[in-house]
Amino acid sequence: MKYIHIIIVVLLFTSCSDKTFNEEKVAKTHTDIVTTEVTLGKMNGELVLTGDIACDERKLSKIFVPCTGKIRNIEAEIGDPVSKGQTLATVFSSEAADYVKQTSEINSQIRVAERNLNQLEDMYSARMTTEKNVLEAREELNILRAELERLDRVAQVNGYSKMSTASLVSPISGFVVAKTVFNDSYIDATNNDNPAFEIADISTVWVMADVYESDIWKVHTGDSVTVIVAAYPNEHFKGVINKVYNILDNVSKTMKVRICLDNKDGLLKPGMFASVHVAISGDTQQMLQVPAGSIVFENGHDYVVVCDEENHQRRQQVKIAGYNDNVAFISSGIKKGDMVVSENALMFFEALR
Repeated sequence: MKYIHIIIVVLLFTSCSDKTFNEEKVAKTHTDIVTTEVTLGKMNGELVLTGDIACDERKLSKIFVPCTGKIRNIEAEIGDPVSKGQTLATVFSSEAADYVKQTSEINSQIRVAERNLNQLEDMYSARMTTEKNVLEAREELNILRAELERLDRVAQVNGYSKMSTASLVSPISGFVVAKTVFNDSYIDATNNDNPAFEIADISTVWVMADVYESDIWKVHTGDSVTVIVAAYPNEHFKGVINKVYNILDNVSKTMKVRICLDNKDGLLKPGMFASVHVAISGDTQQMLQVPAGSIVFENGHDYVVVCDEENHQRRQQVKIAGYNDNVAFISSGIKKGDMVVSENALMFFEALR
């Protein structure tokens, strides 16, 4: 019986401690709470398009194998970051060996021509030869030097080295987005039209979106858009339509539009699915509005944290009709005059679990 009393006292103490801890946690959560009243605002009409994140083709570099040979020493794979001037692979090639041989022969001929010219100039000074012979020797030397410069330019273009190899070098910094070569694979340059590597600088990316035929009249170059990707549902990437492709795909009967987005943080990856919300100018309607920071996305649904007059909080699922700058428009779930948490909404949302 004595032990039972002790257990009861311990349980009561633990219960009181937990209650005190929870009250302190709630009190702490309620500190510095910032709320905003739900009001009416004007929402532009919106057209939602589907699309994909793609490389900015202006910052895409394709690297071809410049000669026939065998690929060795591949240093980069798809997805790897590379820097400008980095060697991606080496080609062991008979053409590169021929370049080394030709360069050696030309250098030898230049040394002979230089000695010959020096001798003729000395002889001309002693009036033992004619000026014509000196000029011919000088012209021969200039021709050989020009041929050496031509070989050097060919070597620079093809990446030839003095080791009878050609190097595939990245001309830009970025990421490897495609690779078609493998170690010990043989490449015939006479019929090879595929790039060995594709390097993309993704500091800017394109969003390629599809417009159905019935909606073509709604989109124009310069229209403001908000892009949302599944990886960052609470991030809204702002941009404008900078190109309308005025041709329809024969199969899907859709027209492409392009949005160029700044991507200095590298959040957007080529191949991501994107939802593109296009603001239709001249088409507005009254909708409930809250700050975009009030919205919390979880498991495919959008929520806000609603506060009552006594500062009690609850999670409320809402349906979003669209976005305008830093404002989210709500079609259902809350009413005008409700107070929603507008700063640190995710923290309060998690505290209510």
